[in-house]
Amino acid sequence: MEAFVTTNGKSLRRIPLRFDPDTAIFVANVPADAVGLYEVEVRGWMKASNNAGVARTAFFVH
Repeated sequence: MEAFVTTNGKSLRRIPLRFDPDTAIFVANVPADAVGLYEVEVRGWMKASNNAGVARTAFFVH
């Protein structure tokens, strides 16, 4: 599972997600090191069941 982050429409970064067994959630730190629009796309695939999913969100850093 990984996240793909763009800042202001460029500078694609690939960030691996780790599973937190205490909360049963995948987590990662997304460095917000520049002002602007951050777009995040999370992609996941479960090999055993061939199940896949994609989620997208965006946020502003001022």
